[in-house]
Amino acid sequence: MATTSNETVGLLDEDRRGRRSAQGKDISVGGRAWKGHLGDRILVARKLPQAVLKISSHNTGKDRVRARLRYISRQGTQSLETDEGVTLDGLDEVDALVENWAADFPERKNSRDAMSLVISLPAGTDKKAATDAAREFFAEAFSENHEYVFAAHDDTDNFHIHLVVKSRGRDGKPMRPSRRDPQLWRQAFAEKARAHGIELDASPRFARGEGRRTPPRAVFEMRRRSEHIRVDESAAKEAVRRAMNPKDRASRSESVIRKINRRERVIFAEQAIEVVKQAKTLKDDGQRLAALEIASELASFAEGMPVPRSRMDRMKSAIKPELGQPKVDVKEVRRLVKQVERGLRGQVLTFESRNDQRVAIAARVRLSNVIGERDRTRDIDR
Repeated sequence: MATTSNETVGLLDEDRRGRRSAQGKDISVGGRAWKGHLGDRILVARKLPQAVLKISSHNTGKDRVRARLRYISRQGTQSLETDEGVTLDGLDEVDALVENWAADFPERKNSRDAMSLVISLPAGTDKKAATDAAREFFAEAFSENHEYVFAAHDDTDNFHIHLVVKSRGRDGKPMRPSRRDPQLWRQAFAEKARAHGIELDASPRFARGEGRRTPPRAVFEMRRRSEHIRVDESAAKEAVRRAMNPKDRASRSESVIRKINRRERVIFAEQAIEVVKQAKTLKDDGQRLAALEIASELASFAEGMPVPRSRMDRMKSAIKPELGQPKVDVKEVRRLVKQVERGLRGQVLTFESRNDQRVAIAARVRLSNVIGERDRTRDIDR
């Protein structure tokens, strides 16, 4: 696997300064493509673990906020850290903080007085590095206007960090997170984590070829209560009908999902072409080789990117397994990837034509191997 450290610092720094890599064509699915730049898409292509960050609850009233803080302190047995870096030990100090916060709680019945957020890390993550990254992220995201406390827990399979933020800010205004904020926070934390040596990505699912993992909240709650859900029964009947229909076509929503998938594949491939072009301008052999390997990785991902399966796809595949994998039109992607491969092979020949055999051998090993591996594993005809 290539590295994005010293060898490609020039290439990536140029991208981060605001020069956009190829963003692809609008393929009439609403015109909204992921604005991930080169560095973002390299992380996706390398299939790094995803940063997991979610709002776990909004707490109303002093009693519930106290219960939440007692929970993350494990009933006073674990220290909490405040936004000012002060350590709270024991239930007395936790309760004193709640009393201090409660002076600003409104008297409305359904007010949101505190927001609880949890970050979960992959198994084996360096705990100190993760805690340091979270501390920096919390400070950058909240400390300017909001008080908070956090605690790191290692009592489950995955190291995780709980944060509780007082909703009313120092300016007297309540926090009102938008639907976009959790994703923005996830990206910000992933960046801090990488700065501390923890390789995490925070890309949207559609940019990775993944579909929705969980059902709508209302449906989830009904299933949790074991209630009969008519929509599930109707969906099952529809799946049987469609699975048995040889002329079945994708629904409107399924068509949109697949067009988005095709669009993202094209963008990855176009960015690979852009990297090959930029690589030719790099004078340092190490940087050029690393950039060309990045281009190969982007092209490989464009070809092998999964196609998200809808709930209906999964239900149909349970009836007829051959219907389990949806197809997308990859002619444009194939054309672009072939262009990338021509560029890569041309660069291999360039290195081989030089007298420096050491560099030529490195070029053959690093580039020919990844091209050959892609040839063996190509699956874009699905």
